[in-house]
Amino acid sequence: MSAGELLRQANQLKRSGRLDEAIALHHSPPTTTLAGLLKSREMGMAIAF
Repeated sequence: MSAGELLRQANQLKRSGRLDEAIALHHSPPTTTLAGLLKSREMGMAIAF
């Protein structure tokens, strides 16, 4: 799943009040690729705001 798709899902879960699920997406297994690092950053920002 792409970083954009994960971000979209996290935002949708957040808007639905399902923060636990949004946070679970954010805590998916870490990766050392640039795309994975960007995904982690974007997910954190989506949940924070």
